Amino acid sequence: MSFFRHAALWFFGVSVFLALAVFTVDPFVRYRKPAFFKPIYSSANSRQMIPGVLRHFEYDSVIVGNSQAQNISLAAVREELGWNAVKATSPACSPRVLGQFLELAFASRGTALTNVWLSLNVATYAGTLDFDNDVVAPYLYDATHWGDYKYLLNLDVITQRVLKSLYATFGGGGKSYALRTNPDNMFSLAASKSGYGEEVVKAAYRADLAAGARKRGMVNVMPRVADVEEHLLRHIRENRHATFYIVLTPMTSLVWHEFRKNRQLDQVTFFLNVILDNLRDDPNVEIIDAVSDPALVHDFSFYRDTVHYSPEMDAILMAMVKDGSRRVRTIWDVYALTDRLRELSRAESQPAWALNGAQAFLPVQDADTGKNACAPLQPAQSLEEVGE
Repeated sequence: MSFFRHAALWFFGVSVFLALAVFTVDPFVRYRKPAFFKPIYSSANSRQMIPGVLRHFEYDSVIVGNSQAQNISLAAVREELGWNAVKATSPACSPRVLGQFLELAFASRGTALTNVWLSLNVATYAGTLDFDNDVVAPYLYDATHWGDYKYLLNLDVITQRVLKSLYATFGGGGKSYALRTNPDNMFSLAASKSGYGEEVVKAAYRADLAAGARKRGMVNVMPRVADVEEHLLRHIRENRHATFYIVLTPMTSLVWHEFRKNRQLDQVTFFLNVILDNLRDDPNVEIIDAVSDPALVHDFSFYRDTVHYSPEMDAILMAMVKDGSRRVRTIWDVYALTDRLRELSRAESQPAWALNGAQAFLPVQDADTGKNACAPLQPAQSLEEVGE
């Protein structure tokens, strides 16, 4: 019995010590804004850290989005837009997860939150990619602390996050840790080791095709529209004091070409038409069209794969938000936008190397031109059927 008592006391003491270490260092910003200890704002930890950032930081603006928005510099946002912003950006978030970020932000800041940059990735939200990611650690999103033992006694947090934070706090990690502990770079993706440019995009595009990352076939977009409305767009109507900048983020023409080949282009453009038509009359919304700009879509020097771009592109998007260029205001603007996307999807708009391997698809008639276009063997489906 004495052995068991001592073992129990030892276990309890160690548990209390480890829990206090996590509480004190607080690598996921659960309890307070960082002061002495330096958390590492990495992309891998973004969903665990975003609730703490939104609750404890002071800000008047928030940047919300997927991986395309992660590399935006908050220092540049302050300088160019005059916003005191934080980021709620994480890879492959569903509209439900991004909606949770907005809910936390408005609950924390109320009417002090006056600007929202919402990065809208059409491909993801239309449901054409296999993204169905949920919140990684729901207890961190809970305003109560009943589930905090999962954080305070989490082995990975103790052995990895606390130690790395301590290492960075006392000067370790060099330039890499200095960049990732700087709040201005929060949740930024590591710089591409292979750089940017057409050769890099070519390799990524072919690897993507080989891996079969994108769904082939029809997707019912109406539930996706309802999902975006329920989890994202409702915040616009509930918070009229804030201006929402809906930034339609650019992707290479290769993405639109794949949509055409896979018979998904009608669905994606239909989705986009419905969403934009619902938004354009809202008085506190500014829609920024970077997705259909041929200069941005065709210039592969900005990209490290078909959808992720360099900080230079972020600077262009910031300028668009600031000067009001590329704004979508009327239904005719919406129609013109989707017409440009159709043009960008055509085979003649792609580099020659992207058309290699087209023999894997049988020719079918292009609905716009009547000419043959590449598409996989799948049952045809009308837009009405998609809507149903």
